[in-house]
Amino acid sequence: MWSRSQVMLSRLQIIGEELEKEAHPATIPSPPNTTSDENALLGAILLGLKILSTRSIAVLGHLIPLIAIGSGFALWWSVRENPSVFQLTGLGLYAAFMLLVLLVRRGK
Repeated sequence: MWSRSQVMLSRLQIIGEELEKEAHPATIPSPPNTTSDENALLGAILLGLKILSTRSIAVLGHLIPLIAIGSGFALWWSVRENPSVFQLTGLGLYAAFMLLVLLVRRGK
């Protein structure tokens, strides 16, 4: 009589043999042959993408003050014709809030 470990081992051997029959080496595609020119081109593209992403992150850091100034100017431009006391107070509070945001951001 066979022990439990022998039965499991024989089942695994049968499954392994079936998998070997299914995976023919001819069906597995070979990796493409890359030349040194292609490798150099790929390296240049990756380097360019790295530089571009670094610069875009730096631009995003400078974008917040520009948005604050631009939004304050747009709000001022919209109330410039006939400002009321409430509009001027709102503009002042908005400007104070934006200055506070910029000061907190620079304090990092």
